[in-house]
Amino acid sequence: MQSKKREQFSACGACRMRRVRCDLKDLAASGTGQSPSCSNCRERGLKCVDEFAEVKAVKLLRRGRRLQQAEAVYGKVPPDEASLRSVTPPPSVIPRLAQEFFDSPFFHRFQIQKPVEFRERYFQFTQGKSDALQVPGQLIAMALVVWAASFGINEYGLEDSQEPPADTRQRKDLINEMLQEMLYLIDLHGILRKASWDGVRLLLLLLPLTQEIQSPMDRLVGVFSIFQFPAYSSRLAPSTSLNNRQGEFIDALVKARIFWYGHIIDGVTSALRGGRILLTDDDLTGFESTLPSRGDKSPGSTIYAFTFRYVAQPIRISSVCRDIHAALTGPKARQREDVKEDLLQYVWDTLDQCWKELDDLRSVGTGEIIEVEDMERFIHGWQIFIFECHNVVREALKQRLVSQPPHDTYHADGDTALTRKYERILRLHDKAKLRCQSVVRDVVAIIQRNLGTSFFQYDASLVRDGCFFAAFLLAGETGSSEDVEACLQALNEMRWVFSKSEERMHTPDARLAPQPSWSGHAVPKKISQSGSYYPSVDHPGQLYAPNFIGP
Repeated sequence: MQSKKREQFSACGACRMRRVRCDLKDLAASGTGQSPSCSNCRERGLKCVDEFAEVKAVKLLRRGRRLQQAEAVYGKVPPDEASLRSVTPPPSVIPRLAQEFFDSPFFHRFQIQKPVEFRERYFQFTQGKSDALQVPGQLIAMALVVWAASFGINEYGLEDSQEPPADTRQRKDLINEMLQEMLYLIDLHGILRKASWDGVRLLLLLLPLTQEIQSPMDRLVGVFSIFQFPAYSSRLAPSTSLNNRQGEFIDALVKARIFWYGHIIDGVTSALRGGRILLTDDDLTGFESTLPSRGDKSPGSTIYAFTFRYVAQPIRISSVCRDIHAALTGPKARQREDVKEDLLQYVWDTLDQCWKELDDLRSVGTGEIIEVEDMERFIHGWQIFIFECHNVVREALKQRLVSQPPHDTYHADGDTALTRKYERILRLHDKAKLRCQSVVRDVVAIIQRNLGTSFFQYDASLVRDGCFFAAFLLAGETGSSEDVEACLQALNEMRWVFSKSEERMHTPDARLAPQPSWSGHAVPKKISQSGSYYPSVDHPGQLYAPNFIGP
């Protein structure tokens, strides 16, 4: 064993000559500046002389000069700014995720909607295998707790035993406090600066929840960070680093679901609503070219091919949303005076095909991979969203008509070109309106079929705006009070704290209060006061694609 290095220049001259232990180094200088005497010299009346006092002084001076030079070059922080440079961590309010959570009905629905192939890795981590989850994976476990809390579910996957706050604002404050802790940890561990599949998955999961605690600029930075990963996907850790250990096809499928989730979110939110598109169909094609062939019969290939069959429809709908962006809602489309009628017709035809192909999935069956109930919810959820797409098209065309001068003005001015343009937009708007009226009957049937189930409780983000559109359309034109009541009941059953149900309806007794309408039908008070067909779309939607990977 190596002996401790002896401290140099620590003894006085007398003790060094006598070769005895000296305690001079442990004594502090007196207040008068005089050097103290060691205990040996005081006991024997000797003059205690520190022969190396000048050497020590020079060393101290050198350290002081280095400090002075550093202060001269870089400066010192003013006292009033010192507090700004110290970030106080937020309180820790997120409880630890329990293993029972993964057997809950909530997680069953959540893993269908989002890419959280996570169960086995988390179990291994809780059993002491620290390499099963790196920091991003541990943060995903916390994100699951936050998501559950936004539905009134605790860390065990159960509904909170305490009565949920009547005020939605109180519930949101609780979620936002949890999110502040999450954002602090993301910044602390540099998740935005490190490329990893778990990091991308974490950011995608948190994006819909941060609408109230982050500024638009902060959210935009987060979005850019997320959607840069196709460009550097080759630099990301390989999919096997996700520790699924179920074969090449399952590992590839885990990675694919993360990409598909991001691609679909970008389409059904940013593209449909006129924002900036960050992932194109070319990005999708390039990414899928890196995946294994579906013709292989290796272990896991059946689930792999089956998942591709189902996810094809959400991906296609997402691409249609990009076409709506190009035709109507995007910045370039809004600047055009005319509408690309051929592209709009393609949108309508493709939406009709997607509706039919979703129905055809029933003939494909479940392959003993998913439950029949999950298949029906998958089909119904996306069909309600297709109805929302139709209404976005109708609303965009309506806004163009509102922004145009009155039709009679064109005739008075004799401008036949403007007259033809106005008439074309009017004709397209009428077509869009007829399509909405045709599809809404099927949507009401879907809503009535799923009332009283957990469908609207846990799938709110995908269907909430479609349900609102249906209520608005039926109340104003062709629907009965029973149809409108069914749509409003669906909104009322949504547990998600960000579903905005309370903002769209008053108390149950006032929901069907008589209001002016276009065709004599009562308009729900809250809907009639909204000022637009178009509901609030402040948050990104959710990918609603089945998880065929298993726990």
